[in-house]
Amino acid sequence: MEITLSQNIRTFRKQRRLTQEQLAEGIFNDSIGFILPFVNIPFSTALMRIIDRDKLSKVNSILSIFSQGLIPIASAIAGTVLQYMGSAPLLFICAGGFLATALFLLLNKQTAQI
Repeated sequence: MEITLSQNIRTFRKQRRLTQEQLAEGIFNDSIGFILPFVNIPFSTALMRIIDRDKLSKVNSILSIFSQGLIPIASAIAGTVLQYMGSAPLLFICAGGFLATALFLLLNKQTAQI
């Protein structure tokens, strides 16, 4: 008797009484925790090597303002996706975005040289 991956996932969910959304959230959180260092460390290192020390604080503050300014836009997009598609697709879209960013930074020749 051969057990498939989908049967294993179903059994896992039933044993822990998880909904599909809760399982997707767990996978998303794990993937974010794994991928984030591959994005943040090369990005921070690149900034510190490329930007002059006297301008680094200004660049960091501009990046911080920009990223915080995107929160309302991201919230509106996420709300729309949640309303029409549910949480599982949203989480997988976000995880895919983080993975794409990490791969871009890891495979970029200029970042690799830093």
